Amino acid sequence: MTRTFITGDKALDKALNDIGTKVAARVMTRSIRAGLGVLREAIKDEVTPRSVKRAIGSRFKKKKRNQGYRAVVGGAVGKRNKGKGGTRGGVGIAKQNVHWYLMGTSGRQTASGAGRGSMPKNRAVAVAFQKSSATTMRRVTTKAREELLKEVKKIATRRNKLTRSN
Repeated sequence: MTRTFITGDKALDKALNDIGTKVAARVMTRSIRAGLGVLREAIKDEVTPRSVKRAIGSRFKKKKRNQGYRAVVGGAVGKRNKGKGGTRGGVGIAKQNVHWYLMGTSGRQTASGAGRGSMPKNRAVAVAFQKSSATTMRRVTTKAREELLKEVKKIATRRNKLTRSN
């Protein structure tokens, strides 16, 4: 259920349990997306190449058959570009191979035996997560409170309209 995403804030837990599941799902979806944005920007701040920054993204999707939600932040995550790439041979670091930059590579060779070298591992994702985890959770809880207030106001205005019409 969507209400299990954030726990620990007793007032927020109680408020989410008191409202309907659709409203709770809306509130939680918006707040998790806000937290993903904070984490995505923290990762981008940790990497220096511009091409790697462009390849960092986030995705928040509902799983099929009511299996819950999945939130992902990192390299080669987000919307897929359906366009054909450039006509030149290499792409540099892009979504197709950003994992080389983030996870590193071992020594590589061509078929003829020429060395291609290796790429060291970059700990940008882990460092960014450690640095921004408190900020991310704070953003998620504040956004959840804001959205909860909006939803309560919507419900109150609907009830006022119904009582006026009767």
